[in-house]
Amino acid sequence: MTFIPFIASPTAIRAQGSKYGGDANAVGAGPFTIKTWNRDSQWVLTRNPNYWRAPQPYVDQLVVNPIVDDSQRKNTFAAGQANMTFMGLGTNADELQKQGFKEETMILNGGIQIYFNTKNEPFKDVRVRQAVALAIDPVDYSKVVNGGLQDPIDSIFRHDSPFFDASITQQLNNPAKAQQLIDAWSADHGGAKLQFTMTVFQSTNYQLSAQYVQGKVNALKNVKMDLVTEASAQHITTCTAGSFAQACGFGNVFDDPEPAWTGLYTCSATPSPTGWCNSQFDKDVLDNQTTLDPQQRINDIKDAQKVFYQDVPSLYLERRYSWVFHTASIQNFKYANDGTPLLGEMWIKTH
Repeated sequence: MTFIPFIASPTAIRAQGSKYGGDANAVGAGPFTIKTWNRDSQWVLTRNPNYWRAPQPYVDQLVVNPIVDDSQRKNTFAAGQANMTFMGLGTNADELQKQGFKEETMILNGGIQIYFNTKNEPFKDVRVRQAVALAIDPVDYSKVVNGGLQDPIDSIFRHDSPFFDASITQQLNNPAKAQQLIDAWSADHGGAKLQFTMTVFQSTNYQLSAQYVQGKVNALKNVKMDLVTEASAQHITTCTAGSFAQACGFGNVFDDPEPAWTGLYTCSATPSPTGWCNSQFDKDVLDNQTTLDPQQRINDIKDAQKVFYQDVPSLYLERRYSWVFHTASIQNFKYANDGTPLLGEMWIKTH
């Protein structure tokens, strides 16, 4: 129940049919209503006078300007052209912090990842998936990609999560073993060179992450990894549906693993980004969904991790830090449990 993003209006669905939920047809009972929405340009929301949590919201108008480039977004905010902004790069967050802006940081589970298409070559072979994982040094990744401002990832769960177990971690940082796996794969394919392409978002943090992976993988012998940048809408569609050819740089962020993590990787997942299927993983997920014993649920998720880290249908590269910066005038800042700011509860101090 906690992950239902909205309760749909049956009346609106019947009236609008396939147009329901479009830019000009949004229906809801939230704190704001849509005044104008120019996709990828500007979104203007106004206060909903009929909001059920009166007297919220406290802000009369909310203007959202999407800026894909993280550094441009930082500079725009620092120049006084916004009251609040999101940061994806630790180095940019560090700059705003040093400039004295108010910082609201939340660390979530999951993060930037690689989806492997396990239905196609070469990632149909678990050895190739494991080799890519073993080529990555999480400590070096943190230094190079994030300036050492984020803890290196070892698990999809942050260390204060009940589902984290220091004895159950991703297979990372063993280039020698990675090379052995590549050599074995190549020998089974007549000495062929391992070649694959990874598609990636155009935003800076995803680009830096993908470039790091490319550098480490291409440092292995007899391997060639290419990167292809895609427009956001296309990338989201192909990655989510699992229609990409080989590898896809994406993001999976969550608080509780059910269903935001588990729901992506079961055999019956629809859509299934990776096409991966493992009966033991499914068994653990089902028991986690049905048991009434909280400790048993923790045990289930831990066991599911063992299977996941061994088979590597997806590799998590960077834990998700949710950085939000705002001016001193913003009051009553609060996060929802998934790292989303509760905009309806904020207000602006004017004097």
